[in-house]
Amino acid sequence: MNLINAEALARCIAKDRKPESFQWLLNGEQTVKTVRLARWFFHRAKAPVLMTAHRRQLTGRVQSTRGGAPGGRALPFVIAALFFAACRPDMMNQPKAKALSESDFFSNGANARQPPAHTVPRGDAREDIAFYTGQTNGIYVTQLPVKLTRDVMSRGRERFEAICAECHDRTGSGNGMVVQRGFPQPPSFHVDRLRNAPIGHFFDVITNGYGVMYSYATRVEPEDRWAIAAYIRALQLSHNAKPSDVDPGERAKLEAKK
Repeated sequence: MNLINAEALARCIAKDRKPESFQWLLNGEQTVKTVRLARWFFHRAKAPVLMTAHRRQLTGRVQSTRGGAPGGRALPFVIAALFFAACRPDMMNQPKAKALSESDFFSNGANARQPPAHTVPRGDAREDIAFYTGQTNGIYVTQLPVKLTRDVMSRGRERFEAICAECHDRTGSGNGMVVQRGFPQPPSFHVDRLRNAPIGHFFDVITNGYGVMYSYATRVEPEDRWAIAAYIRALQLSHNAKPSDVDPGERAKLEAKK
């Protein structure tokens, strides 16, 4: 009986169909509990058998080296070799499948399964619609759904300059390096249409793409998309700021540096 991954095989067998040819389980379908018990007995019995065989082999070699045999000096090496040979390399040489490779484990030839329908990963239910879509009842949100902090702004700037600036440039004017080399130019963030756009619009564009811009949903996490959207809004405010918009105390410091 092949007990490697037997527990996983037992879990894969559905009650309404026969086991496939690769499922070498004793007496047909077995429960996970039965497989665990059998595997435990198997490993408990395997170790003494291996040790007994090695002891017999060792005894024979020791007797052959007695009486001044030429191989007597090699005895320590023989003992060391037997010691290391007794180590089981199961954890090192266990069967495994590489990602996206073919396998005869399942009938469709794949080595993995799609998640069951109507299930989500633990902790990823995404119940906050506004946070994960940028919309509420089909309307873009106008307020940042996360707390605005210095760390959020710093993260937004770092992600914007790493991911967005090649097209939009660091100021958001739409004259990035790839645009200078022939890529279609995106609109400037500082035109009235985008200055007046709700912040949820920028999150939606990053998520789903727009025009020649493809989706970044698999490349940028939702938290980082909001951080980028917040930084875009900061770029817009700074680009169109007036001296009167600055706090008087901060404005005095800036003027003193001139």
